[in-house]
Amino acid sequence: MYLTYVIVSVLFCVSFVDLVHGSELDYDGWLQLRLWHAFDDDPVPTFTERGNITVSSVRSGASVVGQNGLLPAQISALKNLAEHDGKYRLKALARTSSGSEITFLTSVPACYLLGSDLEDIITVWLDSAAEPVAVSISSLGPCLLDSPFTNMWTTNVVVRYPDGGPIPDTAMYIQKLEREREARERGETKDNRSFLAKYVKSLCTGRLGEDERDTLLIGTVSHVLAYHVEDNADVFYKEMSDGANCIIVAKVGWLPNQVAIVGGNCSVTVLDAQGTEIFWTVMGGVVTSLSVFDFDGDGENELLIGTTDFEIRVQKEDTMLWETKETAAIVALTDLSNRQFAYAVDNGTIGVYEAGQRLWRVKSKHKVISVETFDINGDGAPELITGWSSGKVDARTYNTGEVMFKIQLSSGVAGIVDADYRRTGKPDLVVISTNGEIRGYSAGSAIQTPEPGEMIRELLAKKQALQMELRQRAATGSNMYYGSKLAISLLTQRGAARVALAAGPGLLVI
Repeated sequence: MYLTYVIVSVLFCVSFVDLVHGSELDYDGWLQLRLWHAFDDDPVPTFTERGNITVSSVRSGASVVGQNGLLPAQISALKNLAEHDGKYRLKALARTSSGSEITFLTSVPACYLLGSDLEDIITVWLDSAAEPVAVSISSLGPCLLDSPFTNMWTTNVVVRYPDGGPIPDTAMYIQKLEREREARERGETKDNRSFLAKYVKSLCTGRLGEDERDTLLIGTVSHVLAYHVEDNADVFYKEMSDGANCIIVAKVGWLPNQVAIVGGNCSVTVLDAQGTEIFWTVMGGVVTSLSVFDFDGDGENELLIGTTDFEIRVQKEDTMLWETKETAAIVALTDLSNRQFAYAVDNGTIGVYEAGQRLWRVKSKHKVISVETFDINGDGAPELITGWSSGKVDARTYNTGEVMFKIQLSSGVAGIVDADYRRTGKPDLVVISTNGEIRGYSAGSAIQTPEPGEMIRELLAKKQALQMELRQRAATGSNMYYGSKLAISLLTQRGAARVALAAGPGLLVI
């Protein structure tokens, strides 16, 4: 029996994968990964050989995976890691057709490998020259402590690289520069945009370090400025080579204090209260939205990331716990309760996920401008508040997406904030439109105040419905049967109405 197990355990698991995302590479070649893994939590882990991956064409993504099955002692070590919330660690030596070699380290919670029966995803990130810049391992789980059904790996290989931008029309661009230069020489043009319009990409407030006062963070195309409004003083000024498209101040589970999380061009950077970079990771597209929430239910926040390549990813330190692909670029992410989060994409879709499963989504012809949470009806449970480019603001329940409240502004929504605007100790919902209109709502007050013009719109809609019904009845003739004591027959020839009463359960009017 033992001999049979040894024979099975040394078999190679071979799979052919053809998964590539992104645009075309400037160069095609092959790539080899030699893999080692560790089953301990020591500061200096002990790695043993796992297998190898050969990508015959980085452009097509065709690859072959060969790796050994786990021995009984290794499965026991993996279970011990999972019981102590440990991580399975992987070391990958990447060798390319250009002759370069680079080593990457990555990890995944051990319990996710047990829950998926040793099924994992190894993602290789390349630059435009087909050189590897990162290797990551992930598993869809769920997080379990039971022994896997098999000792053989089921590995999916994904090759990814950043999307390339459109090729510029150099001749047209040079002509444009010449026209602008000539206009400047004649004094006909002047850039009247404000500093905010020219350079600022993102704004955020939050508490950094031990200071209980909020710090204003300003993200530009090249820097992040942290500024104390009350002290009128800079906290730090940090250069960001990838820019700062979005910023949040939040607490993530693997760090002890509140930090500033910056989303840039294909990267996420974490800064401490002094502006020191303490974490960095690469992304497959431009980061457009960030949030934090407890994805796996361990009581600690994970990082939620949305990008222009339609992806939503959950990151825990250097481990990717979950990802999904939507139908357009992600424009907003908002953490909710009970392992839920809301998302909005560029094509007008908004929805909610719970623990990696989509609960609902709706699509509009208008674009989402702002997403917030607020208890609009005062029942103690917050609703999802969405502001649209059409000027509509609606409130939906987390679990079903049912609309609980809506208003219509005279112009598009510019932003929605949840703040103690009146200094009453309770938050208010403040809605701002593009033409400067500001509306405020307290919890429970919104549904008691009818929207101006809403009654007229409802009556007009009823009028149109009744007129359509009259036209349909006139088209189908005057013979009708009713199960009530009162019947009305509309005659089409003379436009008259006949009314009859009956004592029985029904009446036939001819």
